[in-house]
Amino acid sequence: NIQAFFETHKDGYYCSQLNIRNITDIMIAKGTDYIEDIKEKIFNLLNNEFYNDEVCYKVYYNDFIIFFKAKDDDEAYNRLNSLLISINNNVKKSQSLQISFGVIALSQIYDNIRSILRKMSISLGFLKKDDNIIFYVEDMEKKYYYKELIMSYKEEALENNEFKLYSQDKYDCMSNEIIGSELLVRWHRNNNVLMPSEFIPIFNECGFIKELDIFMIHEICEYIKKCKNKNIDVKPYSINLSKIDFESTDFLENVIKILETNDIDGKCIEFEITEGLFFDNFDSIINFITKLKPYGITFSIDDFGSAYSSLNLLNKICPYVDIVKLDKDFLTNFNDNSKIILRNIVNLLKELNLRIICEGVETKEQIDFFKSLNCNVFQGFYYNKVKMIDLLK
Repeated sequence: NIQAFFETHKDGYYCSQLNIRNITDIMIAKGTDYIEDIKEKIFNLLNNEFYNDEVCYKVYYNDFIIFFKAKDDDEAYNRLNSLLISINNNVKKSQSLQISFGVIALSQIYDNIRSILRKMSISLGFLKKDDNIIFYVEDMEKKYYYKELIMSYKEEALENNEFKLYSQDKYDCMSNEIIGSELLVRWHRNNNVLMPSEFIPIFNECGFIKELDIFMIHEICEYIKKCKNKNIDVKPYSINLSKIDFESTDFLENVIKILETNDIDGKCIEFEITEGLFFDNFDSIINFITKLKPYGITFSIDDFGSAYSSLNLLNKICPYVDIVKLDKDFLTNFNDNSKIILRNIVNLLKELNLRIICEGVETKEQIDFFKSLNCNVFQGFYYNKVKMIDLLK
């Protein structure tokens, strides 16, 4: 029936998949009869909202397929948003419904309804947490299958040591010395090297980033231990931590175990925490810092001055951190305004006795500007490129 309608109603039509995201939670809390009653109410409401040449089908366990008219994407969005409001006002009982719409314009060339249903289902996977409506665009399917590929190989890659540690040095131009390095990662697979942007966002989304972070901490601590056993001086390595690390119940315990097993001098390790993470995870981050400070570990705020900067937050975290890394976006648009902002930020941080690292420096003009502010520690391609760490040496 859906295929038959699709073949005769394409021009000027949109197709949408209505999905009840939290249907399983509702069923557990309220039971099957409650769910069936909600679905029936939604189905009746949808049919009452439609014109004669529009139609709604119940499919799958928690989905409805809707064919409706709209002259463009804006009108389609507005009609679905009105449906969402109507459902929330008339169907919602004591249990809150989480409704999502995946939408596709039938004016595009598609062979069959199965292809359309697949694409709408894929689009729902790209829906942001606070959104309810998303339109399918052509690159979604490619991104979806790429994500599935990454997800299917991640455990195997970790087991086979396909994640290789890289580093970028931090350079003090006053002493002309490398004073430390930021630890980075690349994925080596089948003679290809995947950059972090190709897999880290997926790992953040699925939670696998915690396993990767633990792996990186373990590997660099073993490397530091080998250097120590051969009386080789090691500068501090800084490691970026992720949101899920602070939400985990065992991450801190695992870090302490790695440090103690390898008898690591805490001065060799620095943990970088992105400024924005403090807003949602303040208490857990402070607890993490407090537990590890006795080991001599250094803590830094990464990407300071990005989208979340708050002087009140800085006041709260100042006693717990040692270093601030200025956000490299200041240097992307390096102009008179950004120089004024940077000059005042630097003066503020110095008065708070926080060390400053200028990240992302790529030109002599940028170097000279920071030198004029007595900021002399830099990380960026101007001094050092990213290089792989030979853990076997």
